[in-house]
Formats: sequence, C-alpha cells, structure tokens
Amino acid sequence: PRDMIYFVSRLFESAVNNGNNKVSKMDVDYAIKSYTTFLNMNLIAEARAEYPEITEILTGLQEHHGEKLEYKVLDRILDAHHYDDKRKDQFVETLFNKGYMVGFDHETNRPFSDMDTLRAKLGKRRWFVFRNPVYVIAHAKYYAIKHRQETAF
Repeated sequence: PRDMIYFVSRLFESAVNNGNNKVSKMDVDYAIKSYTTFLNMNLIAEARAEYPEITEILTGLQEHHGEKLEYKVLDRILDAHHYDDKRKDQFVETLFNKGYMVGFDHETNRPFSDMDTLRAKLGKRRWFVFRNPVYVIAHAKYYAIKHRQETAF
C-alpha cells in the first residue's frame, strides 16, 4: 500500500503541477521515475551499513536505468570498488532480494529473479572456452512498470 500511495501521489502531483485535469503519459513517466528514486533511496538506507559504497555503485548503474545490461558491465563497476568474487555475489544477491535487480534470459526474452539461475548462467560456457553473455536489469521495478509485466518474475 505504501508504494501504491507514493506512486499515485506522484502521478497526481505531476498532473496538477503541469496544469492538467487528466493524467498524461508525461505524468506517468514522472511518477515511475520518482517511485524508482524512492525505492533506490530505501535500498541505500537499508544496505549502506554493509555496503558503504552502494551510492556510487547505483550511480554507476544509473545510465542503464531499467534496461538490460551485460553482467560484465556490472562486474567492472564492482571491480572498481575492489570487490572480490564472493563480495560481488553477496552484493548482487542483496540487489536481487531487495527487488532492485533481476536477471534477463535473452533466450526466452523474459526476466527472472532467482539468484541460482543467474549463478548457473554465469557458470555456463560456450564452446568450452567462452562464457555465454549474461544479462541483468537494474531498476527492475522501473523495467516491470514500463513493460507492463503482469506476472511476478
């Protein structure tokens, strides 16, 4: 309920501020961005004790807002903060558990929220040498709203 109240209040805030007596697509876009910013701030507040650099990491992911990106991009961002493989896995699992991030299966063209699936995809190799490309989506709720996902992932 808190999330819905926040989202709807931002929706009407935008409509009123723009002098509209109806909600427009621009108002919906504003509400979505405001809502995901609200979620990010909550995530930062909850995880800052364990991950003091979370603000910088999420800032690095901001340019991929709600879009799929190759895991290696996320990996490089975490490398810049001197994360080893174990810490990377813990951090990504936190992002998955908090609903900030999901994986994306390019074969089925669907997101997934299971960390074990992501780990399995990261371990898969193509032709015994090359890794298959693995994708994640930062700002998962933004992606879900923009793509009007009706089912949980």
